[in-house]
Amino acid sequence: MRRPFLLTTLLLACLAPQEKQIPTAKPVPEPYDNEEAYKVYAEVLPKEWVWTVAKASGLVIQQETTRFPNEPPDRTCIKLNEASKSDWQEVIENYLLNNQAPRLLLPKIPIEKPYELVPRSRIPFPYGSGNQQDEYWIGITKRVGNYGGILSFSAVGFNRTRDKALVYMGHHCGGLCGGGTHYFLEKVDGKWKPGKVSAMVCFWAS
Repeated sequence: MRRPFLLTTLLLACLAPQEKQIPTAKPVPEPYDNEEAYKVYAEVLPKEWVWTVAKASGLVIQQETTRFPNEPPDRTCIKLNEASKSDWQEVIENYLLNNQAPRLLLPKIPIEKPYELVPRSRIPFPYGSGNQQDEYWIGITKRVGNYGGILSFSAVGFNRTRDKALVYMGHHCGGLCGGGTHYFLEKVDGKWKPGKVSAMVCFWAS
């Protein structure tokens, strides 16, 4: 007599309404509205390969902020020497805080070259592996000219007095073409300049 009862139980279980699995939406990155950060970007951009070697007439920059490849979320690959920790440790800590999630860059970089901010979803990865001759990229080329590759930035880390800064900048110019590193900066007479720091700084290149 147990078998009919078991079959009835299974049938009812199959007919019971099933809870729908609703996919979790990814959080939308917040706009990165920090005037001082954009001044930092303007200082380091002329040092980048795309600017100095490729002689780009305009720039293409990934809109979402990013970090050094494969960096853990709670630390960087930078190793400060003891002499620099008192001046720069809080800058690194603020850098980590500001880069816990991607931000959306705004068209506020004060440089003379034209530039475009491109969503990550529109960039082939690795850069150069996809067809970039569609209408979207043709339009970018018409507006900025020879751009030499795709640039990317982290959000900027500052100290409390906002006269020291840390930023990551990288570029991709093909499957085996690219590089990136961190930059330390100090504000001198109201302008950002390369910072004086004693540290081991990592970089990548291909």
